[in-house]
Amino acid sequence: ALRLRNSVAAESLLVAIVALVVAVPRVACGSCTTTVPAGTMSGATWSIAGSPYCIGGDILVDSLTVEPGVLVQFLGEYELHVTGTLTAVGTAAQPILFRKDSSNPSGWKGMVFDHANSASRLVHCTVENATNTGVTIVNTILTVDHCSFSNNQGGNGGGLKVDLSTATGQLVLTECVISGNNATGHGGGIYVNVSAGSLLLEGCIVTNNTANAASAARDSFGGGIYFESATGGAAMTRGEAGCVISGNDTFSLCDSLECTTYGKGGGIYVAAGDLDLSSCVVSWNSARSHAATSWGHSIAYGGGVYLVAGSVLLTNSIVGSNIVEG
Repeated sequence: ALRLRNSVAAESLLVAIVALVVAVPRVACGSCTTTVPAGTMSGATWSIAGSPYCIGGDILVDSLTVEPGVLVQFLGEYELHVTGTLTAVGTAAQPILFRKDSSNPSGWKGMVFDHANSASRLVHCTVENATNTGVTIVNTILTVDHCSFSNNQGGNGGGLKVDLSTATGQLVLTECVISGNNATGHGGGIYVNVSAGSLLLEGCIVTNNTANAASAARDSFGGGIYFESATGGAAMTRGEAGCVISGNDTFSLCDSLECTTYGKGGGIYVAAGDLDLSSCVVSWNSARSHAATSWGHSIAYGGGVYLVAGSVLLTNSIVGSNIVEG
């Protein structure tokens, strides 16, 4: 089941979004204090004294601790790949920031938790500028708390991609902001496929994400969230921040004769599974489509929510002011 519970009132929607985004502290830019070449981190600590850390190659994490306030900058299209334990615990005053270096025009490949240790933690972290999804979580039940995933891009899943095909247990994201991400495929903010474990988003805001931001000739599903479940499930609860899916967009284009494309689920697209919206706000999302020729067909459905298979349960929720074009 995909459950979204405990909403803010409609008039508080914009205030909640602005407050969460503004509340994410920024870490000051700086030249490299420590340069880290490609290799494996085992028993390593990235300290505030050594920050900023500039990453010069792919990093494999066996065990790594990142201290509060550390800035991690990637010099090229490199990946932080965690198969062991990553402990990145910042504070509200001293968050940890993972991003591309200002000298890097291309971005970096993001962070991957690949069957990693469940003791891994991302707390008060910001992940931005990744070109292969901000954070990909594969069969790992880690802690993600008060984090921001912004201005990332990917194939399926711009900000986050979650695959719980074999891992049991519940993956929890608490008080997180997923904003300004885009996917060339589906799930501009988050792409979720669960069939063994489950996913809980508690007090999260998913806003201003886009599926098919490049306006390619293709189908496009789930501007904010793409969700698919075989036997697992997912949930969203309000927490302190609210349960908000707003300002997301999905776009499909038909650019040849006799083609047919679809744009579905501006806010949330459910391919299979149960959707439970309890006290949540789904508003100002859009599903759009365009046919470039008079013989083509491009069709949009579900500005707020689009369900393919499964069920939808709405309790004390607001789904409104969503847009369908095409």
